[in-house]
Amino acid sequence: MKKYLRVLALVLSVCFTSCDKDDDQGVTIVLGCTDENAENYNANATDDNGTCTYSVSFLLDGQWNIDLLEYESEVDLSQIDPSILPEEFQTIWPLIVAGLGDIVNIEGEAEDAGGIEIIRLNNTYNQILIFETEPSEIQIPLVGSQEIPSIPIDINSSGTWILNDNEEIIIFTDQETNTEQNFEILTLTEDMARFKGNLNVPLDLEGFFSIDVDLDLDLQLSRVN
Repeated sequence: MKKYLRVLALVLSVCFTSCDKDDDQGVTIVLGCTDENAENYNANATDDNGTCTYSVSFLLDGQWNIDLLEYESEVDLSQIDPSILPEEFQTIWPLIVAGLGDIVNIEGEAEDAGGIEIIRLNNTYNQILIFETEPSEIQIPLVGSQEIPSIPIDINSSGTWILNDNEEIIIFTDQETNTEQNFEILTLTEDMARFKGNLNVPLDLEGFFSIDVDLDLDLQLSRVN
């Protein structure tokens, strides 16, 4: 009898072990991208393997803060009409230009310089660019040292945007002025971005002159939401 009981126990043990193996083998694991927003979403995937890729427009969508803005511009003094200058500078302006040269460089950086909201649904955007240029000093012949104070830049823009050149360029078009801002997308992830481009802004040196200049901008952005 004991012999038969041992045989029965062995048979039941083999049976249960076999059933467990069948259950394990019945589960099929499929590795792939499980995010429906991704370009390579796999509806059959059961486990995400970190291979999801996203379109540029999807990554751009949202609100971005301009953490750091670097600017640079060349002001062509020869293009400034002396009649817009204070009287004391009008007669000596040719000497000033001769002493400084035709081109004066303006450059610097600013932190927390505004933000950009990029809306993917209808390809619209809202932009706030607000910062002050760094103060500088120039030597003017016959006049001496002249301080160029900080110049406030405050620009609001709204309109539409498109991607160009294999989605490496984003073009913002202002809905009121129809002017364009072209930015090269140097870096773009879910949390950060870097744009490099050009923007025409008013440069108002109070009491001296006010002109529009083209600023070369390098924007480092972080996602707000």
